[in-house]
Amino acid sequence: MGFFRGILEDTASLGRDLRKGLNYLKWRLTWWKHRQEIHTERTAAEVENLRRSVAASNKMCPECRALIPSGASVCTECGARTSHIRAGGVGRAVTHLLPFEPSVTMLLVSACFILFITGFFVSVRLSESDPGGGGGGFGSLMNLDGRALIVTGANVGRLSRGPEPWRLLTAIFLHAGILHLGFNSWALLTIGRLVEHLYGPRKMFVLFIVTGVAGNMLSLWWHGPRMLGIGASGAIFGLIGVAAVYGMRRGDALGQNLRQQMMSWAIYGVVMGFLLHADNAAHIGGFIAGAAAGFVVNDSGVQRGSLPENVWTVFAALSAIAAAASFALVAFTWAGAI
Repeated sequence: MGFFRGILEDTASLGRDLRKGLNYLKWRLTWWKHRQEIHTERTAAEVENLRRSVAASNKMCPECRALIPSGASVCTECGARTSHIRAGGVGRAVTHLLPFEPSVTMLLVSACFILFITGFFVSVRLSESDPGGGGGGFGSLMNLDGRALIVTGANVGRLSRGPEPWRLLTAIFLHAGILHLGFNSWALLTIGRLVEHLYGPRKMFVLFIVTGVAGNMLSLWWHGPRMLGIGASGAIFGLIGVAAVYGMRRGDALGQNLRQQMMSWAIYGVVMGFLLHADNAAHIGGFIAGAAAGFVVNDSGVQRGSLPENVWTVFAALSAIAAAASFALVAFTWAGAI
């Protein structure tokens, strides 16, 4: 009897375990089905929101959340700048599909990365063709061959002063190594986004190019014909100068805090420039040019006395054409050196 009782108890225990397992499996299936329903509803809501945003004839102010006309560059309720906000159409759809918010700052950082990769391959090619030159391989990522920098558009004194003045512009986008590129990209993402928010993408792009060229011009004057300069730091210091003057002109507590932060950036940058033997002439030249521009150029929230947006669109287009043409001239002139 004890033997049969043990079998019955084991069978009953097995049945209970099976019921528990089936109940757990049923719960898991119900939970998974519920999650799928939530995911489907959320996807449908996102698609519907995307459809509405693309078809919308107005946009929302980021400050007061008021709905304003799609063409308004300034909020009619609070006066905040809204020219950078897309209202609808294909551009808005593309914005939703990208993994990051598109901006001129991100475009500039991407251009610096692309040109650094180009310089890296040129550096490797030159090192392979001249084994005695040293370097080569992935070691070039830390320090590109100087010849590669010249070929891709560095600010070389004897060339920038003479037959190739466009190097004053192309040198802004070049970097000597991955650490140099990484630090400048971080600084540009921080300061560039701030200036782009305050002044708008067109003005920010023009200010970046103009102050970068001004910094390279002072560096060329200071160092003479033997110099070789590269990097976006002169233009970054220019944006710092613009933001510092913006804070001073604003005058309130927020403006004073911004001015102090920008001056701290400038001081630390110059000190690090001395420690790392960086081109402080370009830094100072860019900062002075940016500060001067800050007194002349109004931010996007100010309409009185400022140039119309379509004029800045022309300036930005001319700056982009100048940059593209400068690199085309460098490539045409030095194609045979690779």
